[in-house]
Amino acid sequence: MNTRFTRYFLLAVIIIFQYLLAIISVILFPGLGISFLKLSPPDNFYLAHLSLLAAFTLGIFLAGWLGLVIIRRQVKRQLLKRLFLTAVAVAIPLGIALIPGIDFVDILLFLSILCGILGFYLPEIFK
Repeated sequence: MNTRFTRYFLLAVIIIFQYLLAIISVILFPGLGISFLKLSPPDNFYLAHLSLLAAFTLGIFLAGWLGLVIIRRQVKRQLLKRLFLTAVAVAIPLGIALIPGIDFVDILLFLSILCGILGFYLPEIFK
């Protein structure tokens, strides 16, 4: 089997795993016992934002880190830089999504996860 094909296939599987773990981590994260989409600004709005940020970031980062360990890629790990860039990339669309009155919240939450995955791979893209 072609090693380039295998490498890209494993990368695609890891990206799908990162997306799924980001969604699952929202369900499992203990700070999200409240319905974050129905909050108004006085009702722990910022707590919901931080909880989503932490859940998305940890889900994406842990799945990506596990993927790097499993396939033993010869890249610099740069874990703190990856964690920081993942958090920043998740926070930008998430901050827009949680503004009261925005109608397209679902799309922005999806975009927040995709930006977080891209943020995880930024140190590898820009060597």
